[in-house]
Amino acid sequence: MSTPEPRPAVDQVMLTVLSATLRVVWARTGALFIRRQQSPLTLEAATGGGVDALAPPFETTVVGQVARENRPVLLQEGRTLVPGESSALVMPMSVGGNWVGVIYLGRAGARAFRPEDLTAVGALNEVSALAIDGLEQAHHQSHSWMLDAETGLYSEQYFSERVREERKRNKRYKRRALLMTFSIEGAGAEAPAALSELIMEHVRETDIAARLAPSKFSVLLVEAPEKESRKIAERIELAIERQFKGVTPVTVGLTVL
Repeated sequence: MSTPEPRPAVDQVMLTVLSATLRVVWARTGALFIRRQQSPLTLEAATGGGVDALAPPFETTVVGQVARENRPVLLQEGRTLVPGESSALVMPMSVGGNWVGVIYLGRAGARAFRPEDLTAVGALNEVSALAIDGLEQAHHQSHSWMLDAETGLYSEQYFSERVREERKRNKRYKRRALLMTFSIEGAGAEAPAALSELIMEHVRETDIAARLAPSKFSVLLVEAPEKESRKIAERIELAIERQFKGVTPVTVGLTVL
């Protein structure tokens, strides 16, 4: 699902925090990874030579391992994620026991990281985590209206604005988008969260999924051929039927914008 709002100010501060960390620990490269609600690990900031080699999916790399196990890993030459490094530290970032992200720090040449560096770098890492967590909290609060608190999908207010924008854009550039709306009844209190996960699994990165009402959901399929959109709708319906036995999803419609 697409990102709700550009974050130039937040991203710039994250890059500044990362760059400062690199200077203190004598690292050549650095990268910051964050996983937000119902999203995979994303590369938020990176600096230094060779960071272009960092490519998703990150869940299957040592970054994902550190995120899952919440413990640091020291990588020696040949195991680092960036070519030309002699060693790297991959460390979880947390504040008060709450997971914030993962930081990757790489060194080149003879000055390799050693096991005893974990403690010293870990102390600095706690300060960086506090700064980044504060940024994330401030950004979330200023944009909380955009998301449905229970499911993590977009809110009805934000979704309505995006639909209006897409209508204008389509008219101006003679493009097309499709709006898929459906509802599900009688599936229990936990259904909305479970249903949102199913939607996220089947929509494309560019699509916009929202919760419009307690049991009503919608997906804006941007620049999607109608045939492909119908296949996405069918996949979601089948997934719901498998997930919620005895519950039949009611597809309201597939509308061309």
